[in-house]
Amino acid sequence: MGKFCKSAPIILIPLLIACSTVPISNRDRLNFVSDSRINSIAAQEYQQFLSENRPTINQNQQQVKLVRKVGFRIRDAVERYFIQNNQQISFSWEFNVIQNSQANAWAMPGGKVMVYSGIFEKTRNEEGLAVVISHEIAHAAAKHGAERMSQQTLLNLGGYALSKSGAGEGFMKAFSIGSHYGIMLPYSRKHEYEADHLGLIFMAMAGYDPKAAVDFWQRMSENSSAAPEFMSTHPCDRKRIQALKDLMPEAKRYYRQSIKSGRQ
Repeated sequence: MGKFCKSAPIILIPLLIACSTVPISNRDRLNFVSDSRINSIAAQEYQQFLSENRPTINQNQQQVKLVRKVGFRIRDAVERYFIQNNQQISFSWEFNVIQNSQANAWAMPGGKVMVYSGIFEKTRNEEGLAVVISHEIAHAAAKHGAERMSQQTLLNLGGYALSKSGAGEGFMKAFSIGSHYGIMLPYSRKHEYEADHLGLIFMAMAGYDPKAAVDFWQRMSENSSAAPEFMSTHPCDRKRIQALKDLMPEAKRYYRQSIKSGRQ
């Protein structure tokens, strides 16, 4: 039986829903999508991506070697954290590089991580790359994909119920706009902040100095022409950097512990 989840939009919640807690942040998370289902979907999409982009995957072996070195080091820290806290994480990890000028990276549910070669200009070194990979792994570890799928399902049900109730076109349009800007985008920004938080801790546990995260995001903010925050899936650069600075004392504790344990 699920418990009431405070973080979900109240007007759309069934009386009983599946709710769990995100590691480290301890936020209540709405999720009624099973790991097996979303990992299976992600694996299929990942294989399709590899198939469609095969000629540009893993061309630069120096980049691939570095990505996998950092990725497996952070993977070990994540799995160690879950074991120490009596939690489970069953991922089939993969770390690959696509030759693409975008400064980008992503991780699919189940631990499939793709780094775009364009990001190396911003990461500059191993610790900068650790910021990126730990952030993407954090999205997967926090099950943000399953949570977004759950939220979208509830919104679809809400829209369907309104249409059946005879709501007019204007009301339906208002519901669509309100749910997009009032629910989905704010949740996306919350996920980004949370991935920054978890990623900071994971990289520190892996023996990477967390202060590299502030340096990286400051570089990413240079010449940025981002949309206003309320229209964006990501936080504004200034708020993101300040949030990382606020989290630094917590991350530094994990970093000092990792240094004592010889994880460098």
